[in-house]
Amino acid sequence: MYVSAPPGTKYLAKFLLPEEEFEKLDEVDFNIYGEEKSLALLQFMRDLKWIFISYEEGDKISLKPTPLGLDIFENGMSEDYLKENESFLRLVRNYLSDLASGREADTSTIISLEEYYIKTGNHTRAIDFASLLIQIGTKRDDPRVRGIGHYYYGTANLYKMELEFAFPHFQRAISFLEKADDIKHVALAYLGLGSYYGYTAALDKSMEAFERSLLLFQEISDESGINLVRMNEAYAMVFNGNIKEFFEMNRVAADYFLHSNDLYHLQFCYQNEASVLLHLGQYNLAIDSVVEAHEIAKKTKSERMIHLSGLNIASIYIWTRRPGDGYSYIEEAYEYFRRNLDNNGLGECYVEFMLYHVATKN
Repeated sequence: MYVSAPPGTKYLAKFLLPEEEFEKLDEVDFNIYGEEKSLALLQFMRDLKWIFISYEEGDKISLKPTPLGLDIFENGMSEDYLKENESFLRLVRNYLSDLASGREADTSTIISLEEYYIKTGNHTRAIDFASLLIQIGTKRDDPRVRGIGHYYYGTANLYKMELEFAFPHFQRAISFLEKADDIKHVALAYLGLGSYYGYTAALDKSMEAFERSLLLFQEISDESGINLVRMNEAYAMVFNGNIKEFFEMNRVAADYFLHSNDLYHLQFCYQNEASVLLHLGQYNLAIDSVVEAHEIAKKTKSERMIHLSGLNIASIYIWTRRPGDGYSYIEEAYEYFRRNLDNNGLGECYVEFMLYHVATKN
């Protein structure tokens, strides 16, 4: 790999590396510093939206600072920026510090990074860290770490609708996590398996997996987990035409997440409700749910959900004869999904592009 970068790009690493490690990088460049360390550093800088990375012929990559990166280069990180990104920056620094010292990365740091990428919708990076957990768990013969890695690998692929990749990882997760007696993650893996069966219209198997998940969450008195089952089971019922049951169960779950201030899961309740209403042609009724999902996604910084709910906003504009007001949402979603290699998201964008062009044909 050969890295072509403006001189100032290297300076941004100062905010992520230990002082002595930055001095090593500052004396050379990314190419001499070491490929593994450089690549990890640059990927985090891209995740923070400090740089653009473009891949050219061969092993060459070119870097370019973003407007945010230029601002940090010139003025440093503001107090507001530090406060808003403190937890993620701390995880990145811990991970890079372990890598720089030659230590194996701390699994709690990796799991926290994994959760961050899942919640923000960066499933490509989530798969990277899930793979790392599987590698570490295999090396240590640690069934819990290995099982958690498989669970997150399956979850990331489920969100991407890469169902054939999700399924075997949920199965492996259950096998390893049962050996480790990690009841919570076994329950989560069954939850993922239930959603997989729901998407593939194997509804009896879906309900069976949800029931297993529910019993395990009840065993450990996990109310959040119980309502996660309720939310996912409700959505699976839609595929069997049980619309009334969906709205009833989804509302109960939404009320729980609202009162427990769990905005991350609440946004899924609103997004699911909006999607069902849109498929039923109830465009005016869907407006409140669509807007709620979109606004909560902004608060939780869930970029993927921002753009999925944005596509729903565009759909409402198209079907209520205001297609021009929705076009920017489609464009922004398309760029996001293209950049993140999200084929399912791209497919939804193409549908909205088609509907837009039909609506504006005359």
